[in-house]
Amino acid sequence: GFSSGLTIPGSLQIILRHYQVHRRNIGLSLWGIAALTPFTLGPFIGGWITDSIGWRWLFYVNIPIALSVAAFIAILLFGREMEHHHPPLDWPGLLFLLIALATLESALDRGEIISWWRSSPIIFLGMISLLALMVFAIWEWYGRHPLLELHLLKRRNFLIGGMVLFFTILLFQGSIALYVVGFQLVMGYSAWLVGLLILPMAIFSKISFILTQRLLNHLDARILAIFSLLGFAAASFWVSSYNHPASFSELLWPQAFVGIFLGSLFPSINTVALSGLSGPAEMRGTAFLNVLRLCGQAMGIPLIATLFDRRTILHAHFLAEGNSTVMAHTPTISSSNIHIVHYIAHQAAMLAFNEIFYIAAWGFLLGAGLLLFSKRVP
Repeated sequence: GFSSGLTIPGSLQIILRHYQVHRRNIGLSLWGIAALTPFTLGPFIGGWITDSIGWRWLFYVNIPIALSVAAFIAILLFGREMEHHHPPLDWPGLLFLLIALATLESALDRGEIISWWRSSPIIFLGMISLLALMVFAIWEWYGRHPLLELHLLKRRNFLIGGMVLFFTILLFQGSIALYVVGFQLVMGYSAWLVGLLILPMAIFSKISFILTQRLLNHLDARILAIFSLLGFAAASFWVSSYNHPASFSELLWPQAFVGIFLGSLFPSINTVALSGLSGPAEMRGTAFLNVLRLCGQAMGIPLIATLFDRRTILHAHFLAEGNSTVMAHTPTISSSNIHIVHYIAHQAAMLAFNEIFYIAAWGFLLGAGLLLFSKRVP
């Protein structure tokens, strides 16, 4: 996590520093396409590796790839001029932020295991996270060289853009993780087949991203962002409408539909948030948005997974309560009725799956409505 967190701002800084001004849009377009790749091609490649040679190879292949990329970058950047005049690092701010995020993520990851707020450790972790976050906010607001420029939140577009980015990536990352894992557990798909379901998203997102770079020069970014969120909402409503085991082709089309809007969503939201900023202020704003994006990704998976588990248990309870055969044999259910229990568990998981995407759809609609209150982006 520490190493991967360095790659996003590091790679962006390299492009902004070493690309000529009139070719910078090309570099940023290539960078944006690369940034979308893990969401889209990751499940496809990972599914093939898992089914073909085993899940451990997902980690083994990282070694030669990382070493090769590091060597390639070293060769390309060797001898280039580098600037060393940077403001001092805000070590207290970094420590407070680290404590806040680490305790919060620990609470999210362990909450389902140790019964959330009924557990003393979760309450303790939550209080520590909240306290550290409050101290961090006060320290950064009055600091001379803040780690995150919180004063940017006084700008309406940055505040709205940051909020929409955080909750959009949270819902998107959580629902994609549920999509990948849920179809393996609920419908018995292999990792390879689930990767194939995500593949259309990879194809169409690249095309739409290239078109977005051209449209942003001629169109208000708010329109693109709102249009993309409406597309995400429509796709989520689409997925939530399946009340029976859908065929592979039926599941494929919503992902292609999402891919059309994925390439335009995040560039347009970033443009809205960073509108009116330039130079160092724009770089500080970009760093702030990257933190929000990473936090949304990290929190989305455990939150959506927990909500899915809770709703599955609730639906299973009501489905079993309405089945006299199951209730008559509880708790010593006979082997002849075990298929009824499995069927109820399967249907409960499908209902919970639909509910998650229904909630996500309304979340995307809320984000689109919130963007209406932002200022026009020239």
